[in-house]
Amino acid sequence: TCCEVQFSWKLQAIQVAKFLIIDTKTKKIKMADNVSFKVILKDKENAVEDELRRFVVDKDVSTSFSYLEQKLGVVFPQLKERILSVAWMDEDGDLITIANDEELIIALTEMPGPLYKLIVNINSQTQSQTRNKELFQESQIHSGVACDSCNKKPIEGNRYKCVVCDNYDLCGTCEAAGRHPGHNMIRI
Repeated sequence: TCCEVQFSWKLQAIQVAKFLIIDTKTKKIKMADNVSFKVILKDKENAVEDELRRFVVDKDVSTSFSYLEQKLGVVFPQLKERILSVAWMDEDGDLITIANDEELIIALTEMPGPLYKLIVNINSQTQSQTRNKELFQESQIHSGVACDSCNKKPIEGNRYKCVVCDNYDLCGTCEAAGRHPGHNMIRI
């Protein structure tokens, strides 16, 4: 709609304006070549003191969350193979999580520049531990239990049991397809 286009245009204009600088020699406005970040790394599990780092990224990739994650892995080598969460503090003092490009753009738009402050928290699990857990769940075999929708026996992977019906089980495929609507299911 017209309002959405106008809002999008204003958001882009604000975003671009935040990266403008005045060249002191020529007194002309030009685009900044890079964006500065100040990042606090919090690792509560290992009881390590917070680590503070500053770095810059090229303005062309400054709104890419995946690039930011890669850069954080370079700046903080201890983040390799760790699950992390990235956040920023808004004007109300609330900690806002960033998980994609859109949320990063909002953060850069809302934070006062030219130095953007982020907080990175390390999760207790590593990426390989999380993947191992997923593989374990995928490799489960529920002997003697058949899917009450497709009759697959035994159910492999996640099994879903109806919390209302006495004896009603679904395989992961049938549960995802919504084959038992109206009742809550518990994953086993």
